[in-house]
Amino acid sequence: MGRRRKTNKHLPQRMQLKHGAYYYVHKNKWTKLSDDYSLAIKKWAEIESTSDRARSVSAMLDKYIAKHGDRLAPKTIQGYSMSAENIKPAFAGINAEEVTPAMIAEYRDNRSAKTAANREIALLSAAFNDVIELGWVTVNPCRGIKKNPTKKIDRYVTDEELEELIKHGKQLAVLIEVGYSTGLRKSDLINLKIGDFTDEGLVVTNRKTGYKHLFEWSPALRKAKMQSKYRPFGLERVFVNTKGKPWTESSFNTSWRRVKDRAEVECRFHDIRAKALTDAKKKIGIEYAQELAGHGSVTTTEVYTKGRLENRVKPLR
Repeated sequence: MGRRRKTNKHLPQRMQLKHGAYYYVHKNKWTKLSDDYSLAIKKWAEIESTSDRARSVSAMLDKYIAKHGDRLAPKTIQGYSMSAENIKPAFAGINAEEVTPAMIAEYRDNRSAKTAANREIALLSAAFNDVIELGWVTVNPCRGIKKNPTKKIDRYVTDEELEELIKHGKQLAVLIEVGYSTGLRKSDLINLKIGDFTDEGLVVTNRKTGYKHLFEWSPALRKAKMQSKYRPFGLERVFVNTKGKPWTESSFNTSWRRVKDRAEVECRFHDIRAKALTDAKKKIGIEYAQELAGHGSVTTTEVYTKGRLENRVKPLR
C-alpha cells in the first residue's frame, strides 16, 4: 500500500494533480488524463476497469468518491477520503465480492474509534450499493450490521438562549438570525454571496446535498442584505469578520466561542440549525421542516429532530 496523501485527498488512488493537470500514475509512469477533473475521472475509471485491482474494495471506494465528488462539498469529500484511507488497509487485496458480513462486523469490533467506525461502515455500505448495479456484488454485506452505540446529542436551544446569543453576537448577530430563520448550515452561511439575493429573496444551493432553495424575504434576510449593502467594491460575501474579510472555518469557530462565553450559553452553532428544524416541525409540520432542511426524505428530518421535542401526551382520564 502506498503512502497516504498529504494534499488533494479527494483524488482517487493512482491519480495525481500536477501543474494544473491530472495524471494516472502507476509504477512511476505518468499518463496525462486531462486538465478538466470530470474528464480526468472518466479516463481514470476506464484505465482502472482493466487493472488488476478493478473490483477490489479499494477500487470500489475510489470509484464511489469519484462518482459523487462533483456534487459534494470539499469538506465532505475530504471526510470520505479520510474514511476510505482508514478502511483500505483492513481489506487490502480483497475483492468486493469476497467481503462477508462477518468481515464487516470484525472491522467494526477491531476499530478503536467507534464513531469513526460507524461513518466508515456507512461509506462502505453506500459504495457496495453502487456496485450492486454494476454486477460487482449481488448483496450488500453491510446490510444488517449494527452500528456502535453512540451518545446522542439532542441539545435544544431555548428561545431565551437564542435571544442572548443574538444580543451578544456582535459581528455574528445577523448571521445567527439568518441561520435560525433559514436553517442553513454554517458552511452555507459563511459562503453566501451578495449576488445570491434576488428580487424574490435568497437563492442558496446547499453545499452538502446540492439541493437548491429560494428563501422568500424575511426580516432576517432584509437585515443581512442591508448589512452587506455597504461592502467595499469587490467583496462578495454577505457575512465578513471584524477585519472585513470572509470567514474561515477557524476564525468563525473562534468568534463563536466568544459569543457563547458572552451570552453564557453552551451550545454548538449546529444546534441553531437543529432548533430551526425542531421549531418548524412543532409549529408547522414535518414536511415544512424537511423542505427547510433540504433533506431528501422525511425520515432524515425525523431523525434530526427526534429527542429535541417534548412529546406531549394527553392522559386517558
